[in-house]
Amino acid sequence: MRIRTLIFYISAGFIAGIIMLLLAQYFTAGNVRELISGNESLLAEYRLSNELVRLQKDLLVLDNKTKAAVATPDFNKVSEFEKAVDKVIEDNHGLDNAGDSVASRAYMNQLRSLVNTKIELSRELVGSLQVSPQAASQQALSEYKAIRLTDQITRLTHQIDTSGRTALAAKVKLVDQSGQRVLRWNIFLTLLVLVLLIAVFLIIISRMKKQAKLIGQLNTSERKLKEAALIKENFLANMSHEIRTPLNAILGYTNLLQRKKLDDDAALHVATVHQSSETLLSIVNDILDLSKIESGMMRIEHSPFILSELIHSVSMMFHQKIEEKGLTIHINTGPDLPDTLVGDATRLTQILVNLIGNAVKFTMKGKIELSVNIKNTSQDNIELEFKVKDSGIGIEEEKLDTIFERFRQAEDSTTRKFGGTGLGLSIVRDLVHLQNGSIQVKSKVGSGTEISFFIPYQLYKGAPVPEQNKQLSQADNILNEPHILVVEDNVINQGLMVHLLKERGIKVKIAGNGKQALEALQSEDFDIIFMDIQMPEMDGYTTSREIRQTLGLTTPIIAMTAHAMAGEREKCISFGMNDHISKPIRESELTRILTTFLHNSTFLTTDNELITSEEFNFRVINLTYMKEISGGDAQYEKMVTEQFLDLIPAELNALESATTNKNFTELKRTAHSMKTSVSIMGLVSLLDEDLDDLENGELSESEIQQKVDHVTSICQQALIEAKTFYNQFNSLQESHLMKPLLPGLTLLFITRLCWAQPLDIQNENFIRQLYKNPDYLEKKNQVDKAFAHTKPGNWGEFVKGVDEDIVTNKKILALTFDACGGPHGSGYDSELIDYLRKEQIPATLFCSGKWIDTNYDTFLALSKDNLFEIENHGLNHKPCSVDGESEYGIKGTADVPDAFDEIEANERKIETITGRRPLFFRSSTAYTDEACAKIARVLDVTMISFDVLSGDAVPFTPVKTIQESVLQNVKPGALIIMHFNHPEWNTYESLSKIIPVLKARGYTFAQLKDYPLKGK
Repeated sequence: MRIRTLIFYISAGFIAGIIMLLLAQYFTAGNVRELISGNESLLAEYRLSNELVRLQKDLLVLDNKTKAAVATPDFNKVSEFEKAVDKVIEDNHGLDNAGDSVASRAYMNQLRSLVNTKIELSRELVGSLQVSPQAASQQALSEYKAIRLTDQITRLTHQIDTSGRTALAAKVKLVDQSGQRVLRWNIFLTLLVLVLLIAVFLIIISRMKKQAKLIGQLNTSERKLKEAALIKENFLANMSHEIRTPLNAILGYTNLLQRKKLDDDAALHVATVHQSSETLLSIVNDILDLSKIESGMMRIEHSPFILSELIHSVSMMFHQKIEEKGLTIHINTGPDLPDTLVGDATRLTQILVNLIGNAVKFTMKGKIELSVNIKNTSQDNIELEFKVKDSGIGIEEEKLDTIFERFRQAEDSTTRKFGGTGLGLSIVRDLVHLQNGSIQVKSKVGSGTEISFFIPYQLYKGAPVPEQNKQLSQADNILNEPHILVVEDNVINQGLMVHLLKERGIKVKIAGNGKQALEALQSEDFDIIFMDIQMPEMDGYTTSREIRQTLGLTTPIIAMTAHAMAGEREKCISFGMNDHISKPIRESELTRILTTFLHNSTFLTTDNELITSEEFNFRVINLTYMKEISGGDAQYEKMVTEQFLDLIPAELNALESATTNKNFTELKRTAHSMKTSVSIMGLVSLLDEDLDDLENGELSESEIQQKVDHVTSICQQALIEAKTFYNQFNSLQESHLMKPLLPGLTLLFITRLCWAQPLDIQNENFIRQLYKNPDYLEKKNQVDKAFAHTKPGNWGEFVKGVDEDIVTNKKILALTFDACGGPHGSGYDSELIDYLRKEQIPATLFCSGKWIDTNYDTFLALSKDNLFEIENHGLNHKPCSVDGESEYGIKGTADVPDAFDEIEANERKIETITGRRPLFFRSSTAYTDEACAKIARVLDVTMISFDVLSGDAVPFTPVKTIQESVLQNVKPGALIIMHFNHPEWNTYESLSKIIPVLKARGYTFAQLKDYPLKGK
């Protein structure tokens, strides 16, 4: 009632204000009209006054011209007289155009008559004299009449002017009185409106205070409601981790127990626990989906998908269960059904999986039917009808309205007999409605149930899928060895899949990303594709879509993902994949996949028994999963442990760098990758929650740092324990605990074998064999023998440890740099290569050194071919010595020119063998900064070597070269090798300048602890 009263008062005040404004406008408009009328009268009077003045002036001129014409009757005087007459006539006519006047119209007519008479009289006077010049008496009479007419005109003009002014004054007075009256009314109305506005304002303020109080109460209630919803959301989110983690552990351990030899009772108990855990995990997934729908976080996507592939994949998911129950499934699709649509394939898959799953659950015998038909269609859209029909137990008619309610089933006994939460159909209904669809159900007890739903989709306008390629590429698995493609970027998971599949006698091919997978599929046939989801260059979703739509292949694709989100399986299937397997890979799940898609049990089992390792009692790592996978294969355990020791420091490095640089995309990618890396050491239960939050959560910077610190702490302890475990293989080196360098590519550098020593026939033949023969292990004895004669020191120690990469890399990069095994070198490169080899970093240092602190002309002559290649790229060179002395004051070494001959000969032989000419590159003394930068661009280098020189001996500051030239052009991830090659040079001073520059650019460092610096 109060609200209505307030509205009434406000409306009344508003109407009253409008009326007052209209009245004020009315009075103001009348006054304005009178003012306009007065102004017009004033203007008319002004114009008339001007015309009268002009008339009097011209009449006076006429009199003068008349007298002149009479006095001197010549032609010119008469002509001037006529002009004066014309002017007076024009003025007389102008009185008509002077506008309305307050003067009497009779006065105006009289004035015009007198003027006309004046004109006629003047003409008579002039004309009579021209006819009879002697008529003097007539002239006198006419002049007398003219004078009288002039006086009359003057008096009449004055009378007209006086009359007009009097009338105009009266009108101005009237307008002024009207304006005063309007002003008073305006003041009154303005005051009245102000009073009304103040009154309304006070009323509104009073109401607003009351409203603000109510809003405050509502905000408090809303905040409490949001807090309750947030608590619920956080609870459900935490449940995703807190319940999933122990559930996965239970499933893992029950799987291990099922592989042991148990008595019948124990086997039954373990199977019951395993089945119950799977049921509980399904319930958790349903609750999470329901939470997303309630909170409005369920998003509907619009992307192309192949309907036939989706239906086929969904049916294959239930293939095993349907066979176990002795049922059959029939798929019926309309003849004109389009193959490619635009919509949310993930949600459609989820709906079909739920409905078919219910049909399988509640059907004891008979069949299940899935039909898809067109209901409505237009130019750009189509509405499809999906129908799932079973011959199961059916539902009573009066219970049909309740089956879509949450936590409800048709009968309480249904839950006890068949299980379930009653959430499935509720989620299905919500998903259908979110896609602007509808759902209905028909059922009869004992005869089965039919559920139909309708969803609109857009028609796909893109390029059609090549029909000729849409053929199943599976081989005959009974007669041929299965061929499986594993698409995975993580080396640990690559090794895991190779191990699990090869021990089953299955041929395996590895692709590191989606692009490599597409290339492999164009040249080879595969029976199954295991597809990782998150990969560089091309992820699993995009790759699967390309396989289906571009290549047109129907090869089964199995998604591998560490995601723990509900609906992930359905999303994978919506992109054309056939099934889903979670990481870490379990043998039981792998067996299920192979059973379903290979249809041949020959390849599905191994003879390995579960091997336990009780001699190690670790605090962090858990070797159970590794032992389960390895089946006692020590070589596999060694390999994955070594991979763990290599990968984890690099990933921790990347995690820390991404956190520091606030690169959240890289942070999420690294966290996802680490899920696989840590699983082999059983760290899932300790790190999965943190890694999942870093990958998918919305965290503050402090929360991110806290979780990164926790992950780092656990991983560092795990590295120590993994090292202890690895020591049993007698191969672990201390350097594994350091952060390894990360080169962008594997490079091969060419070198002479010893300082100033000819490349003899034996070594030449050996290099020839290494370059042509990739089987290094068979040539190992030849390696030792070939290098046995080399001098001690410098390169003698290095050449005994030639890395295996020298024979596996066929590409030799045309780039060499100064060898630190020079006349006064300490052989640091040999130690560096030893370190890289032990760290399994794919970079073979095999370098060709030239000590060029000598006469530049000599160097130019001896290395003209090398410099010619540089000059072709427009590089500028800086002489490093003049007249035998370098620009830094260092005298040339006497034996260097002789050494150049040997180096030149060696390099030419290498060029003959490999077909590539080594290119000299030294940043410190050979070229200008511009030259260094151009070399980096030309060669597209990913490994660069610098001499670190400073102090008294060579006043050279490498910071400028590194920061302003070469580093401006190298690729990210380049391996930069810095030499500390003289004990008297202040290398630490240079290092203090270089490291901040490189750190600012995102580079990481490895301290060679095994090889301490020889210097101050």
